[in-house]
Amino acid sequence: MRDAAASRGSCSAIAKRLLSLTGGHPYETMCTANHMGLRALLRGAAEAAEGDGRLAFEDTLGKIHNLWAERWERAGRGPYAGRRDDSHAVQRAPRWMENEGGIEHTGRGEWALIEPMVGEYLRRLDPYGAAGPTH
Repeated sequence: MRDAAASRGSCSAIAKRLLSLTGGHPYETMCTANHMGLRALLRGAAEAAEGDGRLAFEDTLGKIHNLWAERWERAGRGPYAGRRDDSHAVQRAPRWMENEGGIEHTGRGEWALIEPMVGEYLRRLDPYGAAGPTH
């Protein structure tokens, strides 16, 4: 499929779109590419169309939501549980996210997202931006 698409120039555009959506993260790229392929299959098409990218991104984001919802559920019963106004729980939250593989410590008081789509997931949980920047 790649060679046929490349001969028409569409593979490059789709690949660039896929990488721009996922930030090149291996799991997110693989999952989104899979969703793109499934969408093409359901349409009866031989290959994904560029418009499938955004829908596949949403499919993958739904999967990430489910994974993180399970993590939040565990955290609510574990050592990082606390009320929103509990400053100690808030201070422990970055370490918890680091242990879960969502962020990495980059310096004093600084953290970076490991999975780019988790940033979008977090932004959607906090639509008013109270959590601050996620990158």
